[in-house]
Amino acid sequence: MNRNKLEKISLIQSLIGLSKSDHKFDNIEKAFISRIAEMIGISEEQLRSIESSEKVSAPPKSEFARILQFQRLILLMCVDGEPDKNEKLYIRDVGIRMGLNPQAIEEVFVAINNYPDHVIPSQVMIDIFTKFHN
Repeated sequence: MNRNKLEKISLIQSLIGLSKSDHKFDNIEKAFISRIAEMIGISEEQLRSIESSEKVSAPPKSEFARILQFQRLILLMCVDGEPDKNEKLYIRDVGIRMGLNPQAIEEVFVAINNYPDHVIPSQVMIDIFTKFHN
């Protein structure tokens, strides 16, 4: 399987894992994941198959793509309006495994509280990660 396909599967599995981390996999989260899958070219049938398949870890190679994947996780966490402690732990773990700076991750968690519905603008997130770039 090519690298691009593995990255897409890894993203969807991370989103599904996050949505289940608070033990409430509700319809708004399912719809969000379906929209992301559609945007990256994964069909509903493939989505169902990915949900039950073995976990794939294939973070994007570019830092920008990893930040985008991290942002999608943050958006999913906030889509139900109730960011949960378990969801934050899950996102922190995924972010660190992707190679993102732990201090930047923590700053994002603080920054989301400054925005309506916890939706942090893309540029603010990029600025946070840029600040901690080696």
